[in-house]
Amino acid sequence: MDVLLVPVPIFKSLSAVELYLLRYRYPHEPTINSSLSLNLLEAVNSGGVEAFTGGKPLVLPIHSDLLLNELDRKCRQPSENIIFLIEDPVPPQSSYLSAMAALQSMGYRFAMTTSTELSPSVLNLTDYLFLDSSIMNSTDRKVNILRYKRMNPHMEIIATGLETEQELSRLVTEKADLLEGTFYYRPVPSGNSKLAPLKVNMIHMLNSVRDSNFEFSAIASIVQRDPALSVSLMRFINSPYIGVRNKIKTIYHAVTILGQNEVRKWVTASLFRSLAAERPSELVRLSLIRAKFAERLAPFFQLDEDAQSLFLMGMFSLLDVILETSMADALDSVNVSDNIRLALLGENSPFLPILALITEYELANWDSVMRMCAEEISVSPDEISTAYLDTITWYHDLISDNMRSVNRR
Repeated sequence: MDVLLVPVPIFKSLSAVELYLLRYRYPHEPTINSSLSLNLLEAVNSGGVEAFTGGKPLVLPIHSDLLLNELDRKCRQPSENIIFLIEDPVPPQSSYLSAMAALQSMGYRFAMTTSTELSPSVLNLTDYLFLDSSIMNSTDRKVNILRYKRMNPHMEIIATGLETEQELSRLVTEKADLLEGTFYYRPVPSGNSKLAPLKVNMIHMLNSVRDSNFEFSAIASIVQRDPALSVSLMRFINSPYIGVRNKIKTIYHAVTILGQNEVRKWVTASLFRSLAAERPSELVRLSLIRAKFAERLAPFFQLDEDAQSLFLMGMFSLLDVILETSMADALDSVNVSDNIRLALLGENSPFLPILALITEYELANWDSVMRMCAEEISVSPDEISTAYLDTITWYHDLISDNMRSVNRR
C-alpha cells in the first residue's frame, strides 16, 4: 500500500527541536483506522525512530482501537521515544482509560488534538495537546490555552501552523509550551543584502572549490589557520565513507589524499554548517535532507547526469535564510550553475519541478505530491516515499558516523 511519510519538527524555542510529528497520507484511505495505524507503526519499527528523529521523541498517529490491541507488544521502539497521537475521539470507557494508564506506566505518552471530542477523563491522561493556532486570533488562543491548562496543568500545549518568528514570539507570550510551523525557514525581507565579514570569507572558500581545477594548497592554507575546520577535516577523512588508512602528516597531505571531489563535498557541507551556526540547527538538517532527496529524485525526472548539481540545489535552497538576505543576493555570492540559480529563484529551469516536489512533500501537501507523481513524472507515490525514507536513513547514518568519530577522540 502506498504511504507518504514525513517527520515535522516541533520546537521548544526557535533554536531547539523537542519532538518530531509524523505526518502521513495513504492515497486510498485518507482517515486513520486500525489497519493504517499498524502500517505506520510497522514503518517506524522497520526504520527505527532514530532514523526519523535523530533520537528525539516521535509523535506517532494511531487509532484508538489500537489501545485495546496489545499496542506495547506491537511497538518495538523505546517507550520514552514514542508519543501516541490519537486522531479519533477516545471513548471515555474504563477499558480505554485503563489501557492508556497502563501504557503510560511503561513510559509511553499520549497526544490529542482539539479537533476531536475530549472528555475530562481522557484529557487527564493527555500529555500533549495540539492547538491549531492558525485558525484563532490572539485572544482566542490565550483563552483556549488557559482553559486547557486549568483542566490538566501537567499537559503541554503544542501550537501549530506558525509561519513567522513574530507569531512564535506571541505564542511564547501566550504560554504555549511547544511550537510547530514553517517559521524557522521563512526568507528574510529582500532589503537586507549585506553579509557579515566571516560569512563572506566562508562564501569565498565555497566558491574556490566550485572551480573545476582548484588548488589543494589554497584550501590547505585556509584550513590550517582554523582549528575547527582542521578537526572537521580529520573526522571526515577517518569516517567509514572515506576509509583512509594512511597516517596523515599535514593538512595538505589530507586534502590531496581525498582528491578534488571529496574535498569539494567536505568543504560544502562543513562551511554550510558554519554559515548556519547562528540560525536554527533544523535548517542544516533540512538543507541536507533536501540535497539528498533532490539527488535521489533525479532518475524520476530523467536527470541522472545532473544528480550532483541537484544535491547542491537542495543544499542551497535555504541559503537566503541562512545568510539572512534575499535569495537573489545570496546566489550572487556563490558560484552555481544557471539551472540551480533559476530553480532557486522560482524561474524556468529543468530543476524547478524537483524543488517544487520536495517542498510540497516536506509540507505534507499530499494532494499536490500525488498530482505531480501522476501528471509530471508518472511514478507511484510509494516510489517517492521510498526515496524520502532512503534520504532520512542516509542523513541518520551521516550524523551517527560523525558522532562516533567525535566519541573516538
